[in-house]
Amino acid sequence: MAPAIALGPGWDAAFERIAGDVVLVVGAADTGKTHLARLLLARLAGRGGRPALLGTDVGQPPIGAPACLAVAVDPPWERATASWFVGAVTPARHLLPIVGGGVALAQVAREAGADALVVDTDGLVAGGFGRAFRYHQALALGATDVVVLERGGEMAALRALLARPDRTIHRVRPADAAHARSRETRRAFREERFAAHLAGGRTVALRRARLLGPEWTPDAPAAEAPPGTLVGLLDASHLCLGLGVVLDARPDALVVHTPCAALDRVAWVRLGDVRLP
Repeated sequence: MAPAIALGPGWDAAFERIAGDVVLVVGAADTGKTHLARLLLARLAGRGGRPALLGTDVGQPPIGAPACLAVAVDPPWERATASWFVGAVTPARHLLPIVGGGVALAQVAREAGADALVVDTDGLVAGGFGRAFRYHQALALGATDVVVLERGGEMAALRALLARPDRTIHRVRPADAAHARSRETRRAFREERFAAHLAGGRTVALRRARLLGPEWTPDAPAAEAPPGTLVGLLDASHLCLGLGVVLDARPDALVVHTPCAALDRVAWVRLGDVRLP
């Protein structure tokens, strides 16, 4: 779990002040949120706690597959304990699944024995849309602490919105080594993650009655899933058991490539917005 960058300005002091059990790490893209979150996990574990990592960035996930949220309970917090399928690699138009799925995974972490939750978020923080999203995410998760990464005062409006008597805001600067990644670098990261999570799969036919379409209607028409559509295979609790890619859409079934080893537990097949080769 060796972070790629060292402590940033003010990080150590902020870690010492954190006393709550749900820490939201907030900042624009490429400010070092994931590195800060992992350093904080190590610090909390070093105090004798059992923290969990909740990754809510569907485009550049710290754990798990793109288009999903994931929670990891066991150190070094690299392997997902449970996942939630969102079906997109951007939070736009998918705020409800991200907020609701985060709450579901936080409950999984608590039931697994975690006594603290560190939430690594995406970079959507700008404008009224970003502020409203982050406000409701913090509210739904019951954030007791928010670590805000900012270079100047660009996050002042969000900090003011998130402040409340039962929550502590910790303002820190990004680490000096944090740098912007190109669109091509981000795309390559997603492609590698998708390839890793879909490797070793097999072809299976899944009954259309299990299909949950884009309008959230059960038994959706199979024609709504063209070849290449990313799907999430969900259990009865709507946790994601694995990913799949549609190969063919028959009137009564979807033919899917998937590495999922728990097909007997699949209750729903959720269509995503992502198209893969």
